[in-house]
Amino acid sequence: MSTAINSQTTQSIDMKLEVIVVPVSDVDRAKAFYAGLGWRLDADFAGDDGYRVIQFTPPGSGASVIFGKNVTDARPGSAQGLYLIVSDIKAAREDLRRRGVDISEVFHAGDVQTGNDEPYLFGRHRVAGADPERRSYRSYASFRDPDGNGWLFQEVTTRLPGRIDASTTTFASRRGSGKRFPARRGRPRRIREAARSPRRGLADLVRRVHRSGADGRTAARVNGLLHGMGHIRALRPPWCVATGAEDSTVGD
Repeated sequence: MSTAINSQTTQSIDMKLEVIVVPVSDVDRAKAFYAGLGWRLDADFAGDDGYRVIQFTPPGSGASVIFGKNVTDARPGSAQGLYLIVSDIKAAREDLRRRGVDISEVFHAGDVQTGNDEPYLFGRHRVAGADPERRSYRSYASFRDPDGNGWLFQEVTTRLPGRIDASTTTFASRRGSGKRFPARRGRPRRIREAARSPRRGLADLVRRVHRSGADGRTAARVNGLLHGMGHIRALRPPWCVATGAEDSTVGD
C-alpha cells in the first residue's frame, strides 16, 4: 500500500477542527452516556424556546463533541466513523469496559479490504486481535452511543511524516498519547505560572482575562493552554461565538 505525503511547506491559514455535531434523540440520555465515558462536560446551555446545546471533550482532545435540540437536522445515530486516537488500544478498550460500555474486541487491518464486516478506514474486512506487529494506525475497537452513532478507537504510536508541525506542537503526555500542549517559548509569565498552579488559579486567570478585555490573540493562547491541558474549559466554547451566550461553566 502506498502512502501519500504532502510535502508542501507553504504556510496557510490555520483551520483547527474544534467541534463535531452528533445527532441524538434523547439529550439527557446522551449526556449521561458521554459523561460515563469520562469526558469533560464543557457546557449545558438551554434556551427558553426549547433550544439546548451540550458540549463534551474527550480527555486530551483538541476537538469537542456537541449535541442537543435544534442544533442539527441529521438523523439521530447517523454520525459514523468518529475516530478517537489512543496510544494503547487494549488499555483504552478495557477502560470503557469497566465503565459499562459495549465495545467490540480489538481488531486490525489485514491485507484484504473487501468483505462483509462493518466498514472502517481499511475497508470491510476486520481481522481479530491487535495488529501482530503493533504497527501504528493498524489496530482498532468500535462502540456506539445509545442512538447508534459510531465511534472507533485507533491506536497511533508513531505519526507518519508531515502529520505534525513541530514548530507549533509538542507532545508531553507521559503515555505518549498525543495530548497537545502549546510550545513553551513566548508564553506570557502569568500563563506559565497558572500552568503550575492548582485549578483555582486557572479559574482566576480566566476571570482576569475576561475582565481585562484581553485581545483575541492573548485569549486564544490562554484557551489553547487550558483546553489542551485538560484542567479547565476554554474561555468561551465555540457555540458561544455564534449564539452570543455566556459560558457559565468555569468554576473554582
